[in-house]
Amino acid sequence: MFHEERCDFCGDCLAKCHYLPFDRKSGGEAFKKLVQGEKVEWLYDCVTCIACNEYCPKDARPFDLILQRMEELRWQIASRPKENPSQWRRLSGPCRCA
Repeated sequence: MFHEERCDFCGDCLAKCHYLPFDRKSGGEAFKKLVQGEKVEWLYDCVTCIACNEYCPKDARPFDLILQRMEELRWQIASRPKENPSQWRRLSGPCRCA
């Protein structure tokens, strides 16, 4: 479980990541956005190696929040209405294939 009360947004968790392009300052800002529930594009680039939990000097467990946000995204995508391909056929009229 992510421990928000321990996190001081130092940015070490993301700055030390081998897969994301952050320094300490930008990493702290980016992680703060994640904590606040803002959409962050870098979440799609996370390879889920869990190293950020090891890099965190406060043992706040940042990966746990990253995983939680990933799961929330997955459910948002899964709950979207599925397209019905036949609806497009109706819009374009009958097929006049030879």
